[in-house]
Amino acid sequence: MIVETVGIGYFLNISYETYNIFKDKKEAFVFTHLQFINDRFNLYGFSSKRERELFYRFINIDGIGPKLAIRLFSQDSYRNIENYILNEDVKSLTSLNGLGLKTAQKIMLELKGKIISHESSDTELVSVHDAVFALQELGFEPKKVEKVVKEIARKESDLEKIIKEALKVLK
Repeated sequence: MIVETVGIGYFLNISYETYNIFKDKKEAFVFTHLQFINDRFNLYGFSSKRERELFYRFINIDGIGPKLAIRLFSQDSYRNIENYILNEDVKSLTSLNGLGLKTAQKIMLELKGKIISHESSDTELVSVHDAVFALQELGFEPKKVEKVVKEIARKESDLEKIIKEALKVLK
């Protein structure tokens, strides 16, 4: 996909799902990741923050690079891949081309407890997901963070307030 901004075109590596979302649009907001490796810049594009964050989690696992992560997201939706991890469905994960049993098990081990389910509305989900991600990055235990954030999100939808309240509880 080529993205033009200020008269300059940039090539973005994207998943097939992201392509299908953007293919008929003249303008769109794209979440990106820039990688600099071997004197070369590589740009990766995503249709949502959640897809990009799953991508970040994947590329932080030894043996999974950006190209493999994008290839996996092109074979199945990132939401399905999240569900495979949540449900510990190694069989479905290994059905993706490029993933063997050992790598799939490694993904399950590394991401278990770091991904939350899709039980809520999209807006609420984004706030909950962003709050959980931020608090996990601060070093709090994933399961405890998710429980606390979900409880607070029942009463509050503002991301900043959710994080502040959660920090008070998690201290």
